[in-house]
Amino acid sequence: MEKFNLNITVETDRLVLRPVSDEFKFDICNEFTPEVTKFMPFTPIGDMKVTEDFIARSNQELISGKGIQFCIIEKESNEFLGCCGLHHTDTKAVEIGLWLKKSVHGIGYGTEIVRELVGLAEKNLDIDYLFYPVDKDNCASRKIPEKLGFIPTRSYENKKSETESL
Repeated sequence: MEKFNLNITVETDRLVLRPVSDEFKFDICNEFTPEVTKFMPFTPIGDMKVTEDFIARSNQELISGKGIQFCIIEKESNEFLGCCGLHHTDTKAVEIGLWLKKSVHGIGYGTEIVRELVGLAEKNLDIDYLFYPVDKDNCASRKIPEKLGFIPTRSYENKKSETESL
């Protein structure tokens, strides 16, 4: 596997993807809300320490070649929009992850980002499978992989906690 350059920057028509950093830690902490994560196996608590740990873990994964997490920035305004990434990049089955802050849902950024991440993975990684997990009840997010030709492969139940299902 070719490891990603630590200073990698990826551009789409409207966006810039840069590795997560402390520059956007307040945005990450404030925008990763229960509403944004409704269909995700996370329950954000707005704790800066948790955000700082996420950034540190993401940077370590980038260095070790296990994954890459990006901050999504709107080119024109330099506004923070969310985070995305490629997980398990040291395996043959890479997973795409994405979350966008609530105020930019429905603008087409998700499709633009996932399309770019697919290209990045195909160009730089030796993979057999590329996954984009989406909750079956998350109709808006399901449209992204459907538009890009992904094929549903399996279904499973994931829990936010021992007592709370997604």
